[in-house]
Amino acid sequence: MPLPMEDGALAGREVERARLAQVLDGLGHGRGAVVEIVGEPGSGKTQLACGLADEAARRGLPVLWARVLRSGDEPFGVFRDVAEASGLPEAPSPAGWCELVRRRAAGGVLVVDELHRADPASLEVVLRLISSSSSSSASTPFVLVLAHRPRQSQPALLQALDLGVRRDGMVRVQAGPLSATVAATLVDTWARSAHVPPGADSQDAATAPPHGLPDRTSASTAALHAAAQGLPGYLRLLVAAGFDPETWPDRAGEDEARLLREAAPLLGEFGELSGSARSALRAAAVLGGTFDPVEVARVAGLRTEAGLDACAELVRADVLRPTGRGQRLAFRHPVVGHVAHTACELSFLPAAHRRALRIATERGAPAAERARHAEHLVHTDGVAVARVLADGAAQTVTSSPAIAARWLRLALDARPARGRRSEERARWELAYGRALIASGRL
Repeated sequence: MPLPMEDGALAGREVERARLAQVLDGLGHGRGAVVEIVGEPGSGKTQLACGLADEAARRGLPVLWARVLRSGDEPFGVFRDVAEASGLPEAPSPAGWCELVRRRAAGGVLVVDELHRADPASLEVVLRLISSSSSSSASTPFVLVLAHRPRQSQPALLQALDLGVRRDGMVRVQAGPLSATVAATLVDTWARSAHVPPGADSQDAATAPPHGLPDRTSASTAALHAAAQGLPGYLRLLVAAGFDPETWPDRAGEDEARLLREAAPLLGEFGELSGSARSALRAAAVLGGTFDPVEVARVAGLRTEAGLDACAELVRADVLRPTGRGQRLAFRHPVVGHVAHTACELSFLPAAHRRALRIATERGAPAAERARHAEHLVHTDGVAVARVLADGAAQTVTSSPAIAARWLRLALDARPARGRRSEERARWELAYGRALIASGRL
């Protein structure tokens, strides 16, 4: 469910809310409308739709809500709840469903959320509603609100919406990134609110501040805004994880349990993938950064052709995106990869990171990239990976001293002192101390 309004869910959306209020004003004067709400995943499309629905209800207008919870092929699945709520018999055809929906929504607001996941038959009903909106009878106007992700929407829907904007005056509302000032306000709202902070259990509401920004300095809040790319959904995930600008983007944060709780909708998206795509998803999360689909197949243990097909499915689902550099891919946002990695079974990670380390070594990857895999092998291949960690720390200490300190600590633990201290260990201890000082953690 969307965040409560008092959690600041619509902070920074004053322009968009005013535009949507104008649509409701028009409905009060007998003018229906089609409203498209678009934006990146995590941009707050659902919250904007909720804001419109709440305002319509406040004005005494009937509101219908059709949300596509799962992608599927059940014909007309999006609108079955509408028919059930109205007590009307289901229609046998798209034209019949279109008429049923129009009658039920007359004089009010119909919100279709997550439209990009709709079944083909439901999409046909929506296309009919869009095409007939300009000639709808003045006696039965209504507002049709369509929230979707353009990257995942069908070409026919995109074409119809573009035509509606150009020709029929359809309203398009873009849920863009929030400003740094608004993001800081949101974080402060979560910090001071009595509501459950991002990723917390309900029992935490009365006692725990939002986890992740203990000092909430302007610098750390600015770094959080930049890491989230201004998108409120990713902002919540990073706050839940305990975002630390010193270790981003290597890590989302230390609180993995809260991260997974906050990421429940994202994990639901992962659950709709095919088995091979889920395997490729885990492998991509292990590789991190940017990666080649063939590398994903190797880490996942899939045949090359099957791995390429699985990566193609992940791109269609907008989990992965092309980087524009050859065939290399990346997660649509780094925190999506961190969620996928955190959700991996513990039994999968050592073998997967061992394969990834072998691949990185074969192509002469930088020491820091190899160290990111080596740190997951300390408890199984500790002695063998200690030098990999130390080399990665030496390459990283200037730019990310906190990460370097972590890797050196792991290297030292993997090579415990026995008898006379070796020259190598002495160098690591000195480097560890310097990294702690540089990161302000000594």
